[in-house]
Amino acid sequence: MAITRVFDIAQRSLLNSREAIDTTAKNIANANTEGYKRRRIETSQLIGFAGGGNGYNLENATRVYNSFVEKQLLREQQNLGRYDTTETILSNIEAIFGEPDEMGLSNILHEFWSAWNDLANDPESQSARIVVRDKGEMLAATFQRLHNNLRDIQQQISIEINEKVDKVNQLLRQIYAVNQQISANSTSDLLDQRDLLINDLSELVNIEVREYPNDEIILSLGGQILLSENYLSQIKTEVTYSSGFSDYTFLLDQGKSPLQIDSGIMGGLIAINNTYIPDYVNRLNILATSIANRVNAIHSSGYNLEGKTGINFFSNDVTGAGNITLNPDIAYDASLVASSKTASSGDGSIAIAIADIQFEPLIQNDTITNYYNSLIGKIGSQVQEASFLKNSQEKVVENLKNQRDAISGVSLDEEMTRLIEYEKSYQAASRLLKTANELIDTLLSILRD
Repeated sequence: MAITRVFDIAQRSLLNSREAIDTTAKNIANANTEGYKRRRIETSQLIGFAGGGNGYNLENATRVYNSFVEKQLLREQQNLGRYDTTETILSNIEAIFGEPDEMGLSNILHEFWSAWNDLANDPESQSARIVVRDKGEMLAATFQRLHNNLRDIQQQISIEINEKVDKVNQLLRQIYAVNQQISANSTSDLLDQRDLLINDLSELVNIEVREYPNDEIILSLGGQILLSENYLSQIKTEVTYSSGFSDYTFLLDQGKSPLQIDSGIMGGLIAINNTYIPDYVNRLNILATSIANRVNAIHSSGYNLEGKTGINFFSNDVTGAGNITLNPDIAYDASLVASSKTASSGDGSIAIAIADIQFEPLIQNDTITNYYNSLIGKIGSQVQEASFLKNSQEKVVENLKNQRDAISGVSLDEEMTRLIEYEKSYQAASRLLKTANELIDTLLSILRD
């Protein structure tokens, strides 16, 4: 082998070792950098003396990356985002109903029926009528409070939905910009940056990622393409309102079909806004109107202390929990509360009939108490389910993150070991270069002699 060949081998080894040292040092420096995937040196042996390996040619430093684990993690993070959001908001809704505290609707209803029972036992009592009026006002106020609180929660959710849509669109623009840079000159740092942005996006919506060997990707949502190499479409919202409550649909700015967002934080927000809260409000409306209509029907057929009849206990225009109120006349004068079937008797039969409404199969062949308890039970069950799913999903995501970190994460012990190895290789190449240089000096000295 020519001496120049030895110089070439030594030079290559020096460069390879230097590159390996720099790459290892970069791994160590980014051990705690979010989204960083460790780099690995790929080398191939050179043919040297007698076919032996005497040097290495650095081909490239590649990211250590497992596509299967990464895609699984994206999917599971989407589910976690939905479950976590659902549990948080449903817990707040459960707290609004306040069961079984004394200010909960169950206790208010119990006090309302009890007040009518007390009036039935003393049908000519003005003080009993005042209690009935006060409990009626409290019942109406409780319905309105629950209705308004649910509306307030939905309004806050609407703000969050709009903020999340803006965030999704911002991330899409950032991913598209990085994609253009990758198309021009793909580097590991740019790929890490894109992966981190995609990870943030997956926490918000149910995206799907398709990867290609040339580092190109296609992002889609609900089967509709959001982004590709030279294409970008963003999300826009459409809102309709019914009785002050909103319903959201989503479209792409370059599409006509509704987007199916059913996972991620936005998936949780949309489900509660469009499905859960409207269901709760509808049940409360049915409960409020059923009570108001039935009480009014019985009360208007009875007589009060002044011998008057045909007076409703609640207002005439009750359409739901949001507008149930006491009849203004009764609110002003409790003596207008009816208790008797006839003008001449104080038998209290009307008061008894109203108190017994609680035992009637008034709503969907069920009593008022059972109907309301089924609503509270449903909310409690949904909170427990969301909590269970969130806790389970956290373990799944944690396990996948551990798998990802075991593959792509930086181990300081491992990197330090490799750093020592590459430094030794660098020193060996330096000695080879020094030996070759001494050999040439010796040969030149012999030639001069």
